[in-house]
Amino acid sequence: MPLTADPAAPPVLDRAVLDHHTMSNADLQREVLALFFASAQGLVADLKAALANGDAKGWVMAAHAVKGSARGCGLLRLADAAAAAESAGEKGARGLTAERAAALEAELTAAEAEAVRMLGRLDV
Repeated sequence: MPLTADPAAPPVLDRAVLDHHTMSNADLQREVLALFFASAQGLVADLKAALANGDAKGWVMAAHAVKGSARGCGLLRLADAAAAAESAGEKGARGLTAERAAALEAELTAAEAEAVRMLGRLDV
């Protein structure tokens, strides 16, 4: 579930992962995350369209893209939510639910808020 207070849950944004991939360059981090969030919004829209059309393949493709990109940026909870959505979609149309889409979107919102909190702003 999104926005959990579970101490065992991964962080919203793992700064060590982001630092590793951006050489700890805050300007580069802002740019990478801004580009990620712009792309992820489109992927969530694709996921919702797949839900509306009962398109399990489209759902899986969108969830998979969010998962991989989020992991690379250190957005671990978002990546986990996308992995759960991807797994559900692999079961076919019955795995596509508005609740899963909403959970993914909530984690995306939390990730962006945390990125802004940590970095002050996001730039493209």
